[in-house]
Amino acid sequence: MNRRLKSFQSPTKVIFGIGASEEVGEEAKKLGGEKALLVTSPTPVKLGLAGKAKNLLEKEKFKVEVFDKVEPEPTLELANTISNIVREKEYDIIVGVGGGSALDLAKVASIMATNPGDVKNYLGIGKVGKPGLPKILIPTTAGTGSEVTQGAVLTSKETFEKVGIISKHVWADVALVDPLMSMSMPPRLTAITGIDALSHAVEAYMSKNRSEISDALALQAILLIVKNLPIAFNEGNNLQARYNMALAALLGGIVVDPVNAGACAGHAAAYAFAAKYKVPHGVSVGITLSYVMEYNVSVCLEEFKNIAQTFGEKVDTLPLPQAAEKAVINVRKLVGETLGLPTRLRDVGVPSDAIESLAENMLRNTRLMNANPKEISKEEAIELFRKMW
Repeated sequence: MNRRLKSFQSPTKVIFGIGASEEVGEEAKKLGGEKALLVTSPTPVKLGLAGKAKNLLEKEKFKVEVFDKVEPEPTLELANTISNIVREKEYDIIVGVGGGSALDLAKVASIMATNPGDVKNYLGIGKVGKPGLPKILIPTTAGTGSEVTQGAVLTSKETFEKVGIISKHVWADVALVDPLMSMSMPPRLTAITGIDALSHAVEAYMSKNRSEISDALALQAILLIVKNLPIAFNEGNNLQARYNMALAALLGGIVVDPVNAGACAGHAAAYAFAAKYKVPHGVSVGITLSYVMEYNVSVCLEEFKNIAQTFGEKVDTLPLPQAAEKAVINVRKLVGETLGLPTRLRDVGVPSDAIESLAENMLRNTRLMNANPKEISKEEAIELFRKMW
């Protein structure tokens, strides 16, 4: 019996299922106000997903303006741009429609409407003083889980680092998770966002901050992803696979939130190179995940045995270390062979002479590194990146 006290939080109201996105008008009306800002990116606009949300809001008498300039891996500069807009226009509610970048920027818009100054003032944990505007988030990908996390991730052009705002005020009031919204994702985006969700679930399952509650959700998310991501990748119109992936991403988002289990060294390693070498987040964590699992395997034997079983491995008669190794092998195979994503740093333009600086960058991320179940020295971090390269 583990006697360590644990806590678990997920205050966002979640409406999940086919057609959940159609509740946006009703939910906005419950939150109140007359003027809404819809934060999105060009793709949901082109696909008509943003326009559908806008129409549903207007049906409930909201005056809706659209900010559609969200770009992948949004920068601090873009965050300050939208901050100035929301302060000037005095909106009552923020609605985010899109992938993780759009949802994160919607969360930033919400808190910056009510908190003064530069976005940089709020980087870190617990620095947002006032609640933001009410916000509704509608994901159009199945991966980031941003709709249910209290974090917003941004990119610094100056330092080439991923930075974040973590605060209870960042959580959405309502998340509308509709599998239909992800049906139009092309195969590569399906793969990238799906592996992002897998990294959330697996890292939360390894984290020193995990609990029995987070373990149950994380393992279910892993099972759903292992069984359904290859199907969604190969058969984009398979609604059952999209449904299960939307659910898995939601569960992964809940457990990867820092207030619950959180991520660990896999994300720290990915953040060390992703911004500088312009590697999409899902690709970067796809590279790091199996190598960090390999490093942690000796302290996660039972957990990795369970993961191996989600892949259909018959491991009950195997020695525990051998059973656990099967999880590492299968995760790497899923990323590289099944989905065709990079599994080496060299494949995404990271030079070998950057390895030592990458190790230093990873170790500087103390929040994530402190959650890793096994300590990593500088020498071990360098060796880890050598293996990844």
